Amino acid sequence: METIIISGRIAIEAEIFKTEKSNFISFSVAVDQGKKENGDEKDAKFFKVIKFFKEVPSEEIKKVFSKGNIVTVQGTVTSSGYIDKQGNAAASLEIKAEKADLLHYHKVQATESTEA
Repeated sequence: METIIISGRIAIEAEIFKTEKSNFISFSVAVDQGKKENGDEKDAKFFKVIKFFKEVPSEEIKKVFSKGNIVTVQGTVTSSGYIDKQGNAAASLEIKAEKADLLHYHKVQATESTEA
């Protein structure tokens, strides 16, 4: 199994999901790719991240994994294909996080680690 490690800013607020079999949060991370070749705006790749928990995460986790915060995520990557709203074939990358470390909290400087 391959492991991937990414660092970037949370691009989409975390959502909490509770099912009979699992409890997890989902959020999106934008990884900066540097400036485009022509020197224009920065380019980024977006990864959907899923982090599973043994217990149901509290609503407080949404404050920690909120838009703009910087995180490092370590986990396994999967890809899937789908048809977008315009009817075009598209693909997405999803990381099943084994570890998610908060590097910068935009409201208060803090470091927090979450492990299942």
